[in-house]
Amino acid sequence: YVVKTHLIPRWQGWRAAGIVLIAGGVALLGMALAAALSRVPLDRWLGRLSVVTLCAGVWLLFDTPDVQLWSDRIVRNTALVLTGRMGTVFGLSLCVCTAVGAEKRPWQKAAQISAAALGIGTGVLAFLVLCDVLTLCNTEPLWYSLWMLCGAVMLLCLTAALRQKFSIDTAALLLVLLACFADLLNAMWRWWPDNTATKVCLMFALLVEVARGIQGILNNYEAAKRTMQMVRELQNSHIRIMLSQIQPHFLYNALTVIQSLCGSNPAAAENAVNEFADFLRGNMNVLTQDKPIPFLQELEHTKHYLTLEKLRFGDLLRVEFELGPTLFRLPTLSLQPLAENAIRHGIRGSGNGSGTVRIVTQETPTFYEVMVLDSKQ
Repeated sequence: YVVKTHLIPRWQGWRAAGIVLIAGGVALLGMALAAALSRVPLDRWLGRLSVVTLCAGVWLLFDTPDVQLWSDRIVRNTALVLTGRMGTVFGLSLCVCTAVGAEKRPWQKAAQISAAALGIGTGVLAFLVLCDVLTLCNTEPLWYSLWMLCGAVMLLCLTAALRQKFSIDTAALLLVLLACFADLLNAMWRWWPDNTATKVCLMFALLVEVARGIQGILNNYEAAKRTMQMVRELQNSHIRIMLSQIQPHFLYNALTVIQSLCGSNPAAAENAVNEFADFLRGNMNVLTQDKPIPFLQELEHTKHYLTLEKLRFGDLLRVEFELGPTLFRLPTLSLQPLAENAIRHGIRGSGNGSGTVRIVTQETPTFYEVMVLDSKQ
């Protein structure tokens, strides 16, 4: 009696708490939207927590004797109270499923089935009210019975989850469910106003979880920043690797060959300039490629390189192609460096400085194989 007479005159506190929760729920939804737009990883827990926070705020705001923010008609305020309470409970059931985990143990399956039954049952009751089959007064005891049945199963599931591994989230949900059953017993003795224990524990749990949710967003944001920094570093490394493929000595040798052809064979010099331009264009284009490219595209780039080398070595260098499958992809600038290595170490390293470079493709049961062979192999 003392507790009841102390809490009844303080409806303004619950109203303020409801406004705070609604504001917190909107903030959480805003954070979730911002995280989605910025591609920051976001788990399901925070999304479900925002739903619970919003619904609990509506419940606490309108579950007072003198609230007329929505309408002067009591039935409309009652409908908002029931909607907020049902949404809060259903959101809690989803949070329970997240807290117990997604493995296939019996108590985890029981939590999922209970949440599904609660959601379906709540939807059916809401449909019957909209069709004027049931009134709000008739709906409430039916929904309470469904909630207590599903809530008992979830209470057992949370207990099993806590026995396996302690978690603040699981403990907070267990506290709220215990408060719900305490309010159910209080309906017989009336020691305190209806649903007071649930509201108090729910407020405490939500404040804790909102703080943890904000901390999780900040941690995810920092992790995303580190990831983006690593991506930029990888891109810079990729550019450096691509640029390193354009060997200065090759450029000097190619330009020297072109210069010598300008006097002796202008037509060949013009063709060499075209090949040289295509080769440089291929090297520049791959700087923007971060995915594997078709083999034929990489082969075309390698052919430009080999054509320039044949202008330099003449008949001393022979090139052969034994192409089997060609409709596959490979990393950029992976074939040309192999051909360059075969010429530098295989052909020029031979006794007479001449030889053949062969490019072979074949298919195995598990992968495609590309080989660059010189005369020594």
